[in-house]
Parts: sequence; C-alpha cells; structure tokens
Amino acid sequence: MRSFLRYTIKPYVYIPITFTKRVLLGKDPYWRQYFWSRWGYVPRTVARELQKAQPFFIAADSFGEVNELFSFCKRLKESFPETPILVSTNTENGFSLAKRIEAVDFVIDAPWDLPGPTRRVLRACSPRALIVIEQIRFPVLVREAKELNIPTLLCSGFLSEDWENVLSAFRAVTLKAYTYLDAIGAKGISEVDTFLRIGVDSKKISVTGDLKCDPGHIRISSDERDDLLKSVACHDSRPVFLAASIHKEEASAIIEGYRLAKRRVPLLRLLCVPRYPGELDFFERLLAKNGLAFVKKSLITKDTLSNDHSIILVDTMGELAKLYAVASLAFIGGSFMKIEGPGRGGHNIMEPVIQSCPFLFGPYLYHRSDILRRLASACPHIVVRTEEDLASGIQKLLEDQHHLTLLRGVMSEIVNENASTVEVNIDFVKRYTAVSGAPVTAVT
Repeated sequence: MRSFLRYTIKPYVYIPITFTKRVLLGKDPYWRQYFWSRWGYVPRTVARELQKAQPFFIAADSFGEVNELFSFCKRLKESFPETPILVSTNTENGFSLAKRIEAVDFVIDAPWDLPGPTRRVLRACSPRALIVIEQIRFPVLVREAKELNIPTLLCSGFLSEDWENVLSAFRAVTLKAYTYLDAIGAKGISEVDTFLRIGVDSKKISVTGDLKCDPGHIRISSDERDDLLKSVACHDSRPVFLAASIHKEEASAIIEGYRLAKRRVPLLRLLCVPRYPGELDFFERLLAKNGLAFVKKSLITKDTLSNDHSIILVDTMGELAKLYAVASLAFIGGSFMKIEGPGRGGHNIMEPVIQSCPFLFGPYLYHRSDILRRLASACPHIVVRTEEDLASGIQKLLEDQHHLTLLRGVMSEIVNENASTVEVNIDFVKRYTAVSGAPVTAVT
C-alpha cells in the first residue's frame, strides 16, 4: 500500500519541477503537450474532433502493445468506418509508433492514473468504448470509465502468473480493476485460469487469442530481408545470433555465453539489442571491458560493409521484430535471471515464432507457458540456465537439423492456429459494444 501512496502523491510533488522543465523551459512541442496530457488535458484540436464522433479509446501502454495494433485497428476501422480511433500510450517511442498506424486517427499520452486526470480525459473524449490491450496498467482509468457507463473491454488479455510480484499488476488486481471490465478476451487457456483465480466472473471471459500472433506488419519480403542484412553487415553466410531485448542485469552472462559459443562456432556473429536505448553506454562499456570489438548499427555504411564485424550493437529503435527474420537463432531477453520492474519475465516470443527464428530462453520466461511447453517438447536445447547452457544451445541449434526442423514445424503450426486472431478480436468488440447498448453500427 505504501507504493500505491507514492504513486498517488508523486505526480503532485513533482509538478513544479515537471512544469518548469517541460513547459516553461522546454522547447520540444511533444514534451510540452506531454505534461498537459498527463494531467488529462487533451489538445484542443483533438478534443473538438472527438466531440463530433465518439471514438474507440484504445489504451496501449507500451511499445510492444502498440505494435499489436496495426492489423487490429485496420479491421476495426473497416468494421466501424464512421468511428474514430484514439490510442493512448505511455512512452515517447510508443507514441511515435502509434502515429505510424494508418487507421489510427488520434494519439495521446496516457494520463496519470488518478481520478482527476482520467475523468478529465474520458469526458473530453466521450469514447464509445474503452479497449485495453493485454493488461490493465491504469486501473483508475478503467474504474472511471465504468462509472461513466463507458463499455470496457480487454483484448489479447494477459496477466502474469506471478502478478503479486509485478507492481503494476498487483496494483490493478488489488484495486479490483479486472472486475470493472465488461468482458475479457484472453490470449489463451492459461490466462483464463489466472483471471479466474483473481475472482473474475467466468461469464465475462472468453479466449480471443494473442494479437501478437498477427504477422501482417512484421513479415518482410526477400528484398527487404537482403536490405536488412546489409544494414547490419550480415550479408554473407555466417551464422547470426540475435540477443534480443537484453537487460543490463543479464548482459554479462549473455555476452559470456556468446564468447563460449564462438570458440565452437568461430564464424558466429552477434546482434546485440539492449532493452532500453538509454543503456547503450552500459553495453558499450561492457563490450570494451571484455575486449570485444563492436560497431553500432547506425554507423554501418556501404563503405564499411566489407569490414569484419563480429558484434553489432543495435542502437536503432523499432526493428527487433524484423531482425528475427535475418537471424539464424536468438535469445529472448529478460528471461535469463530474475529481473524486477518493467520487462521482467521475458519478452514477446511471438515475433520469433512468426519469423520462424529458433530461439533460446532462460528459466524466468513467464509469458505464454502453453506455447513454450510445445516448443521445448520439440527441441530440448532451447531452455538454458547458465552461460555454458547458452553456448551449448547455440551450437546445437546450429548443428542439430532434426530438432531444428521439428521446432520450426511447431512454430508454423502455432502461426496457422492463430491466423484468425485479429478477426476473433474484432468480433469480440462488435459483440460486447452491441450488448452494452453503445450506439455503434458495425459493417458486416
């Protein structure tokens, strides 16, 4: 409860600092509006447009959740052509990505999860429905929407099995946010079990699938793949190991695992993608400390393509999903050791599955346990616990064609099983916005 109190008080305590930094002294228009948006003041031009036609309000907190919206919003717009789509997100990178979604009409930064700011935003937008993607990180927003009789839905719903140890999830469950939802569309059966354990009415829950399974916006053509290979100086036949979304806490272990593997596979290259752009300096120092030469992806040019770059440090944003298409194999970051805070429990496994990229993961990958069991049954090498396990797993995945074929076969099955996920979620929205009495006319 002490952390809840800190969350409530902190925004008010820091108002003088953030107002001075963002508004009075700030020169960046984005950060100026960010301050006002956090306090629930939607840009006037946006508010005027929204009052004309009540939008679908989609709450997608992270970059990864926004990444799920490309096909979903396209189909939502096709089904409800007269209803605008508003997306709120909680990061600058997520904001920029949402702006790139053609079907999205408006993008705002999410308000502080406090009664005043959330109520202010909801009244300014007058949404026909609040659609939360994956999990509730703003429980007060959901509660306020419910009190205003706005239909509240959860699509591609997920709740970590160890939610008690995740502050945002613990706050949402403790504040009973999931009970305010009119309906939950869960990713899978394991997620349904978790929702039932926290007391959600079974009548509200159905399985609609994982929107991360939509391949539409991340699949690339052969020409795009060739261009991407050149951009990371991996255009020859040497095997490429992608260390995907690595936290600094596990970085030393992953780099040591790569070093051990390179002794056995001398031509092995490493594409290292840090979890956070702000930690690039840490990775640079770590690689230098270990005597490992590297080049930043942004510095690779046509003139340097012929250079022998064994390690490429990826310092560009938004490319990870497509990098799986050029990697020989990958490791899923956030899973090697127990990590506190955002991103704990591993990252999106559906991106490598869609790209048919074999991947290794550690013992702390909690997401989509049903899929992980199927993959591990097909190839036992993919679960690693030590640096030696990682090195051995890399070598075996590159050499064991039998298990590699089985693994890719299971990946193909998973993609095919989830081919209709977007349509199922759109039908879910149609069904429950109609049941709630919202004046929405869908195109069939």
